[in-house]
Amino acid sequence: MTERMMRNLNIQYEFSSGYSMGVDDNKREMILNLNAQQVPLEVIAKASELTLEEVQDIIKDSQNEKENG
Repeated sequence: MTERMMRNLNIQYEFSSGYSMGVDDNKREMILNLNAQQVPLEVIAKASELTLEEVQDIIKDSQNEKENG
């Protein structure tokens, strides 16, 4: 696999895990903690200044990481 292909895979991974959307680790942890406390996703989105879809993606990615990791 070429270096360029490896970079592209890394970029794709970062996108899928939310980092390329500008979500830092602290914000990601806040989202996951609020979700664990059953705070409505709309409230989490507003508090995190992300879209509902972005919040859902972060939660989904976290669940996938737990299942695969």
